[in-house]
Amino acid sequence: AKQGSTSSIELQQSYGSTSTSISSDLSLSHKPRVMKLDLITLPQFNVTYIARCLTVSERLTIMTCIHPRFREFIFQPQCFPDMSFFPVSDESMHSPKILSSNGHCGITYVEINIFSKHQFISRVALLAGMWNFKADLWNRIDWPHTVNIESLQLTLDYTSTVEAVHLDGPPRLALNLDATAASDDNEEQRDHDQAISEQKQEDQDHDHDEVEKEEQDQDEVDEIADALKDLAVDDLPVTPGNEDNELKLELTSSSSEDSETSESESEGDGILECISPTTRKPIDLKCRLRNLFFIRFDSSGHQPTIHFPKTLWGLGLQSFSSSLFSQMWWTQQVQIEQRLENLRFLVLSCCEFQDNELQILLNSTKSVEHLSLRYVKWEGTLYFPKSLLSLGYFPDREFEGFYDFKYCDRIWQISTRFNENESESKKFLNACSRLLCINRVKFEFVRREQYAERDIDFHDLRKWEDQCSNKETFTVAISEEDLAHYEIIKEIFPISKEQFLTLDQVKFEDCPLWSDESKDFIHMTNKRKLLLR
Repeated sequence: AKQGSTSSIELQQSYGSTSTSISSDLSLSHKPRVMKLDLITLPQFNVTYIARCLTVSERLTIMTCIHPRFREFIFQPQCFPDMSFFPVSDESMHSPKILSSNGHCGITYVEINIFSKHQFISRVALLAGMWNFKADLWNRIDWPHTVNIESLQLTLDYTSTVEAVHLDGPPRLALNLDATAASDDNEEQRDHDQAISEQKQEDQDHDHDEVEKEEQDQDEVDEIADALKDLAVDDLPVTPGNEDNELKLELTSSSSEDSETSESESEGDGILECISPTTRKPIDLKCRLRNLFFIRFDSSGHQPTIHFPKTLWGLGLQSFSSSLFSQMWWTQQVQIEQRLENLRFLVLSCCEFQDNELQILLNSTKSVEHLSLRYVKWEGTLYFPKSLLSLGYFPDREFEGFYDFKYCDRIWQISTRFNENESESKKFLNACSRLLCINRVKFEFVRREQYAERDIDFHDLRKWEDQCSNKETFTVAISEEDLAHYEIIKEIFPISKEQFLTLDQVKFEDCPLWSDESKDFIHMTNKRKLLLR
C-alpha cells in the first residue's frame, strides 16, 4: 500500500487470458491509499491488514470476487472489527438488519436475531465481540453458548426493571425472569437503542458537521444492506480458474436433524480457529469482557446491582451519580474485592461525585493509564494517580475543579477543549505547563466567533517554553482552522511548524510508555471509539 494523490483502489485479476479490474472510491483520509494487488502474490498478504483499507460494503462485495481465500475471510469475525451488534429474539428475522453507519471511519450498527441460521450471524456476528444493548437483556435472552462479548455498550433507562446485571459471567437467561416480558419489550428496545447509537456517536458540539455527512452515511447503509442481503440468498461467486478450491458455504438451514447436528459440529470446529478482533488471539468463548461503556438514561432512584468483571481494561461511565457510587455493593467490589485493579482506561462522562467518591475510585484503579473527565463534577481536591500517562479534562459549565499533580511524573499527553468553560480549561493548561514530562497537548475543540458570541482570549495562558525548548518530540494537536484563526497559540507553544499536528495525525498509540495491556486495548478500540476520548 502506498500513499498517493489518487483515491481509487485497483484490484487486478489474472487467470490465463482473463483480466478484470475493479475500482472503488476509498476516501479514508486526505491521503487515500492506493493498493495494487497481484493475485499471484495475494495469498501471501495478511488479509486483516487489507480489510482495514476497505469499507464494510467493499469487504462484503469486492473481497468475495477476487480470491477463494477472501471468500472465506468475510466469514471470519476479524474481518469486521467495526461492526456493533444489537441482539433481538425474533424468530421471523433471518438476515442482519443495518441500523446505521458512520461511513468509512466509524462503526456500522447491525441488528441481528441471535438464533438465526444465517452464516454471517453464526460465524461473524456472534463472535466479532462488539455489542450494544439494554442491561436487561443480559439475563433476559436465552443466549447461545457460542457467543463472544468483549466490547459492550450497555444502557440503563426508565424501562429497566432488572435488579442485578451479572457482567462477571457469560450472558444467560435467568430462570426467575418472565421471558414473555422480554419478548414484549423487543420492539421498544430496538427503537430506543437505535436512537441511542445515533445520538452518542459524536459530541454534540460537532452537530454542524454531521449534516454534510448524512447523505454519504445513508449511501453506505444501503450498500451494506444490499451486500448482506446477497449473502443471505445467493451462493458466493466462483473465481474463474479456482472452482475446485471454492468454499461450499451453506447459507440456508437444513431440515434434517442429522444435517443440523453436523453443521453445529463443523461450526464449532471453525469457531475454535477464529481470531478475536479484540485480542488478536484465538477466541476462547469465556466472555472476557474487556471494554465496557455503561450509559444511564434514567434519573429515578432505581439502581440495579452491577457485578463488574475483573477482566476489564477499559471502563466508561456516563450520567451516573452518587446513587451508584455510594452503594454498599459498589464499595465492596471496587475497594475490597478490587475488581477494577486491571483497568487501564477510565472514561467518566456527565458523572457527579460527592465527598471523596471519585478519589476512592482512582485509588482503587492503581494501574489506570488514561483518564478522561468529561463534564464531571466532584467535591474537594482530586489527586491524580501516579500511573497516569494520558489525561483528558473537559470541564462542565460553571464548575470549578480542584486537583493536584504532585504524584504525576509520567503524564505524556493531555487533552482539553475550549467551549463550555474556557476559564477552567485555561487553569488546567496553566497547571499542566509546569509538568516537564508532557510531550503532547491536544486541543479537541476551540470555539470560534462564527459559532459563538466571541472568540477565546488566550492572552492569560502561560507559555510552554521549558517543554518546547528542550524537547524536539513535543507536539501540539489542533485543527488547521483553529490554528489559523488563533495565531497566538504559536506564541504560547514556540515550536516549529512541523510540530503542530492535525487531529487526524495523532493517535493514542503514539505514546511510547503504554503497558502491553493498554497496547492491546488501543488495538481493540481502533474501530471502537467509545473509550478513546
